[in-house]
Amino acid sequence: EREAGFKKGAGAKVRPAPAPQKKNSPSVASPEPALTGKEIQPEATPAPKAIPATGILLPADLEITTWAEGPMLARPLSMDTDHAGRIWVAERHATDTHPNGSRIVILEDKDHDGKADKSHVFIEDSALEGPLEISVFGNRIVAFNPPHLTVYTDTNENLVFEPEIDKCENLLSGFKRDRDTDRVPAIFGGPDGRWYFGHDQAGAEFKDKGGVNFVVRSPALRDEPNKPENARDLTSQTSGDGKVWVGGFAASVNPDGSGLRIVGHGFNRSVGQTMTSFGDMFQNDQSDTGSCRVTWLMEGSFLGFCSPDGRRTWQIDQRPGQPDSDAEWRQWDPGTLSAGDTYDRGSPRGMCFYENGSLPRRYAGLLASCDAERGEVFGYFPVMEKSGFKLERFSLVKSKTPDGFHPIEILVGSDGALYLATTDTLKNPPSAQEVSPTAGTIYRIAPKDFRPTPNPLPADPIKRALALLSSPAQNVRFSGIETLRTAGEKALPALRGMLGHYDGYLQARALWVLPHLGAEGKRITRSLLESSDASTRLLAFRSLRGAGEDFLGAGAQLVPGGLLRKFYSEEPSPAVRREVVLSLRDANPQQKATSVSYFLRRCSASDPAYLEACGLASEGAEELIWSRLKTLAGISLALEWPEAFTKITWRLRPSTAILDLRKRALSESLSDDARIMAVETLALSRDVEVVRTLIEIAKTKGPVGKEARRWLFHLAGTRWVDLDLVPLLKAHGIIEQEN
Repeated sequence: EREAGFKKGAGAKVRPAPAPQKKNSPSVASPEPALTGKEIQPEATPAPKAIPATGILLPADLEITTWAEGPMLARPLSMDTDHAGRIWVAERHATDTHPNGSRIVILEDKDHDGKADKSHVFIEDSALEGPLEISVFGNRIVAFNPPHLTVYTDTNENLVFEPEIDKCENLLSGFKRDRDTDRVPAIFGGPDGRWYFGHDQAGAEFKDKGGVNFVVRSPALRDEPNKPENARDLTSQTSGDGKVWVGGFAASVNPDGSGLRIVGHGFNRSVGQTMTSFGDMFQNDQSDTGSCRVTWLMEGSFLGFCSPDGRRTWQIDQRPGQPDSDAEWRQWDPGTLSAGDTYDRGSPRGMCFYENGSLPRRYAGLLASCDAERGEVFGYFPVMEKSGFKLERFSLVKSKTPDGFHPIEILVGSDGALYLATTDTLKNPPSAQEVSPTAGTIYRIAPKDFRPTPNPLPADPIKRALALLSSPAQNVRFSGIETLRTAGEKALPALRGMLGHYDGYLQARALWVLPHLGAEGKRITRSLLESSDASTRLLAFRSLRGAGEDFLGAGAQLVPGGLLRKFYSEEPSPAVRREVVLSLRDANPQQKATSVSYFLRRCSASDPAYLEACGLASEGAEELIWSRLKTLAGISLALEWPEAFTKITWRLRPSTAILDLRKRALSESLSDDARIMAVETLALSRDVEVVRTLIEIAKTKGPVGKEARRWLFHLAGTRWVDLDLVPLLKAHGIIEQEN
């Protein structure tokens, strides 16, 4: 009955069913280990007091109180929480001998009065310097401090790193550090059992534990003053996974360092990253000119801060009359994901996604994004729109005096409250003596008069894992995922019970684990592909794919009657179809061509996310897919293309379309907009044979010829500079036609 209820979408909704109203939610706790680290004790621990309403603006049903401040806390860089409610903080700790030093401290509210009363150092190491991002997964503390992604294992779980007992391993190495940055992207555990992290546009070259060499490069390093004379030019170099990755990026990896995958690239200085229990990832990014963004990140997508080959900044490719906000994220170019919500000046930092916990029920599904420069935390309730997400911004927390209030990190605590870390300045002090004793503050945001009630973890391993999986804190849940997977079929009864939970987010977490619990777990998950609820079908597909399900079936299911046909012919949800077609990206070109062309037949000209997913899936087979689609759709006349087919051609840019595009550009029966679209598609082609076609079009009068000439001048100085087009353009009289 529980399975049947979930199959109908009983809880798998964007806004899950509310929990029974409780005044306070218990936090999950466990017996406290003995501490042997250096403690940082405050002189006194007064009861928490609310920040005056005249200073901080937030919703009326929430209250903000000081949870920790100096001298217990220095300037925070990042933070995370554990199952017992402790807050782990990476903080700037400058000394005379180590002026750019960082360290990790642990803060506790031992008497549960709503304010930290004890702090001690987990690790203070001269190797930790500059920006430092941390996440806590049980007794493993993952620290990203370029050039290394390091895992500290607290073997005896005494909350102090002891080199002679505990383990320190550089899981991945080779991340370059921007000389001007003071932050690195977040690390979090996904519901699929993988670790997610990212890096800015400084670039990287590293190997995962499987030996695959990844290369990521952007124009940022081309101007590096200290670059060695004979340094390798990594621009546009293909990675070991066969793809070209440029700019800032996000990746996922197994906890043992194997199976790394790039999940997005083309970022600037993205810091905030998070993921829902349904597997949807969100991130933010900083702008150079005033178009910061908060974006839903589709798997493998390109965000456009630099050119796709990593050779050009967005300013070089900005078109006449194009707003900076569109140009910076290449919103007029094919192969680029929609930027989501963009806004002017700012410094986006940490993010979190609230699903369950102690806040009033209306906050379930809240995406919170810090902006340190604006002194504000933005809120969103992401809503599925076609195959993407609509993000409408509102102010969740805002200071009336942002000069001394700079939010840099936000998380959901294990008690279900929100915890917000701030600094008093965004500038690094030149010396240790100039660090303010009140440089950092951690606030708690919760219902008024909230007081958590600790609850010890059950002794039974499976019940303990379920308690962890149900935690409001994202990374606390990860330990529960690992334990349940290890338990295998023994955990199946408990997971079946969780499918009947009133909260859709908890149901979703259970569904990610199910296919790892043997044949019966996979059967249940497969059955949910038939659910009447689109979110459930989407989640079931993601879960099965993450567990290694072979949807191609060695090619057998690519033929009519197979499983993929069900998705491209019968699936009503564009979001589900988007997810399925994305899974074909790495398939054999001959195998996937027919399936992708069928998915493209259901492409809408007004759904850019679906078009981009099909474009990514078409990689390596664009010519074949375009030709098959043209045949399937019965399109024979170049001047009678439907709008959707025009958009598809613009995205795929196959060489086989050049003749048809020439006809469209030269036809006086089409509108100027349609003809200019054909010129643009030709100009963005990967085939240099279009040069002669563009020259022919450039000789015509009017706006179409003018646009062709503009593209020729631009290409002569950028993508096709090696072809030395200027003499050819002079020979055809193109240059003389334009001042």
